[in-house]
Amino acid sequence: MFNKLHVRHWALPAAALLLAPLALTAADTGVSTEIRNQIEVAHHEAEALRHSADNLAMLARTPLKYSKVAHATELHRSLSRLADLQATVKSLTAIEAKATPAERGEIDHLKADLRPVVVDAHKALRTFHDNGVNGLYAPDYQNSVRGLYEGAKALVAETAVPVAAAAD
Repeated sequence: MFNKLHVRHWALPAAALLLAPLALTAADTGVSTEIRNQIEVAHHEAEALRHSADNLAMLARTPLKYSKVAHATELHRSLSRLADLQATVKSLTAIEAKATPAERGEIDHLKADLRPVVVDAHKALRTFHDNGVNGLYAPDYQNSVRGLYEGAKALVAETAVPVAAAAD
């Protein structure tokens, strides 16, 4: 039988042992909490963008006449997530000039982490753009899709991935 007291007895020391190296690492790196928080936010925003891009890629294979609301909803959500991630990357890039070498290293590491996410999102958005815009007659919808596609291209450029390489 499982002993609840036994779990309580070892759970706190185990958690302390796991978290202590993280606290020491954060203190030792010399990276400010502001930059560390922005990096964490960027990782969450990138994951949200990845999810939206996956949904858009799936919707790109769905005939528009069956899923106009889903297309519009996911398009709006993706635009919002892309804008959030772009704002965070721009903010970190602005800070990068006056950052310490350790902070610049963390920002560069973040950009390297974001590259695959952004490239995958760009590919999914390109597929959605190519399949979603063709044959549509609503200009505002076409402009939204094109805006999302162009925003993804800009974010690919901001994370130092050449757009030509992302298009392959």
